[in-house]
Amino acid sequence: MNKRDEYFASGDPRFASYLTEGRAFGPHGQDLVIANSIRNYDDEISRQLTELTVSANLKVRELGFKPYIAPALSSGAISLLQTLKGEWNYSSVYIGSGTEGAFLGIKNRIDWESGRVLAEDLPLPRKLYERIEKAYRNLCGLN
Repeated sequence: MNKRDEYFASGDPRFASYLTEGRAFGPHGQDLVIANSIRNYDDEISRQLTELTVSANLKVRELGFKPYIAPALSSGAISLLQTLKGEWNYSSVYIGSGTEGAFLGIKNRIDWESGRVLAEDLPLPRKLYERIEKAYRNLCGLN
């Protein structure tokens, strides 16, 4: 999803802040949360960018294609290489305890010295936090 957001942000000045300050959270689809900026969050702009990102995948599928190669590279291979190097990447992290939790897409990395997964921990604007929390709660309901 991040690369799709970067694509839209590079072609539309309304979304340009995503390229340096934005983040993606949650699952693919309806509960995806895109933030145009963490520092200067704009809920309306972020929701527009989220909608563009979600609908882009559906448009490709309407054409009769179910994309495999690009997501396998951008979401799979690249994230795997970044993980192995201990670099920050977008992938899913289990948040919760035991069966009381869910995997949530978030920027994270592995600290190989401690063996721990470190999720990016940023101060979030209230509206953004609420959107992410809703996505997380919906994921928890799938268990």
